[in-house]
Amino acid sequence: MEETGKAGKKSNIEINADKGAKQNSHPGREEWPHLIRIGVMVFVTFAVSILFFFALYRFEGFAGIWSKLLAAAMPIIMGLVLAYR
Repeated sequence: MEETGKAGKKSNIEINADKGAKQNSHPGREEWPHLIRIGVMVFVTFAVSILFFFALYRFEGFAGIWSKLLAAAMPIIMGLVLAYR
């Protein structure tokens, strides 16, 4: 049984000790969901990047469309590069 102070109440030291025990049981645990979200976003980003790379360079249909789009946009790209310079 827990010892109590006068009139059956816990002292401030006992209350603070109980709070400290609960708070320090797993330090940083409240950050786990945030860190899990970041990890999942990084994984999904890399996975989508790899899939995009293989879609462009392994499949001739996608590569053909990409090269046509790039050829059509090349004057705009060159103009932007020269204007920035």
